[in-house]
Amino acid sequence: MIRKRILLSARDPGAAYQISTIGKMLAIEESYKILSVASDATLEIFNKNGLSVNHVSTISTAKQSGSEVDSLMQEATSIINEFSPDVILVGLSGADSGIDEALIACAEKCPTYAYQDYWGDVNYGFGSLPDNYLVIDEEAKRLTLKKVNARVLVVGRPFKYDFDNNECDEDLPIDSGKNDKNIMLMFAGQPLWHLEGYARTIKKFATAISESQSFTDFIYRPHPKETLHEYNKLFKLCSDLNLDVSLDKNRLLDRAILASNVIVSCYSSCGYDVCYANTYSKKPLAGVVYFMFDDEIISFYEKQTHLSELPHSQSGVFLTVENPLEIATTIEIASNTQWQEKAWSNAVDIFDDKTSATKNVYDLMCSELELD
Repeated sequence: MIRKRILLSARDPGAAYQISTIGKMLAIEESYKILSVASDATLEIFNKNGLSVNHVSTISTAKQSGSEVDSLMQEATSIINEFSPDVILVGLSGADSGIDEALIACAEKCPTYAYQDYWGDVNYGFGSLPDNYLVIDEEAKRLTLKKVNARVLVVGRPFKYDFDNNECDEDLPIDSGKNDKNIMLMFAGQPLWHLEGYARTIKKFATAISESQSFTDFIYRPHPKETLHEYNKLFKLCSDLNLDVSLDKNRLLDRAILASNVIVSCYSSCGYDVCYANTYSKKPLAGVVYFMFDDEIISFYEKQTHLSELPHSQSGVFLTVENPLEIATTIEIASNTQWQEKAWSNAVDIFDDKTSATKNVYDLMCSELELD
């Protein structure tokens, strides 16, 4: 039997959760041979799903030429030549480019697919785009088709986490723990420090919780693209406010979710991950709060996504702060058990069954590769 070869790649954790979940299901089929390409930030995620992994450099660049681009192209070409894939499936991460985009650029006649985990997200990479985009829903398809002339297929959002939240209080990744007395906050970071509005948002958040009687500290979960210099900005800001902050760098996201009562961010997809995870959780997960009150953040978001508001902002699965004076009260609402139960119920009603997206991609790959 000739086994069809599928090359998977994801350099960003959000994409890696999606791609590795798909890969885990595809790997069960004996007709497939799977190779995963992972960066430092995604290696643990692929390993957790039991996939064969090629660990590559973490180089990323905003340039279209130069030594970094040459290195990425050489690495991508070497992987493709050695594995000889019949199809390539990558994640999307931006706004810089890395191994995912290099594989697309070097694919030549090999069919290429990109899984999009945020509505309308397109990375123009090194001048080559995937042949096919796998997207969450019809709105994502509409937005994507406004940007690219490609085949766009609605598949849903793959199931991503595997945990027993009945035991979440016994084995937390954060030392301070989750309990009834303190609201455990996690700020899901994004690589937006080049925007002054990002620092302003964090400062207003930190100021609000330092002045509140309900909070004593928070956890900052940095995006892999954030740097030590940027962490130091965060620590300096919190030190000036006499506010404790812990850095959660090396944990899988599912454990961080279980450790938190409330997860806040500007517009990180991490919050949506929690909302979707609610559909298979045995009890309500953390409340989600998005901060969209800084004009520069809003402008950047709209420019990058072509969206005028956060997807599902009217669905009752998360809360949005549009006035910084409402930060503390909104977080308190999101930490309330009754509100979390309602958000849990809303998520179950709104989002698709957790297994359907992975099965949709599996069926698509079988069809595309003419495997029954």
